[in-house]
Amino acid sequence: MILQELHYKLAKGYLTEKKTIEELFVLVVEQGLAPFIAFANHFHDTNDKRELIILHGASYIDELSYKRLLTDLENDSKKRGK
Repeated sequence: MILQELHYKLAKGYLTEKKTIEELFVLVVEQGLAPFIAFANHFHDTNDKRELIILHGASYIDELSYKRLLTDLENDSKKRGK
């Protein structure tokens, strides 16, 4: 489970709040996509309900090498009702 820790500075110390992240948004350029493909596969294989939003930029359409895989994972998740 991915937790987000928020730290607030108060007048008398600090407050730390932990929240479960429902959506994970990532911005990817060039070859940095592989770790997030692993996240997507893991979320899919474990029926994780969190949403992974990947914004991947490329100069040309043929550089989007994982487009088919990500589209298939998204369509399968929609069929499962996630």
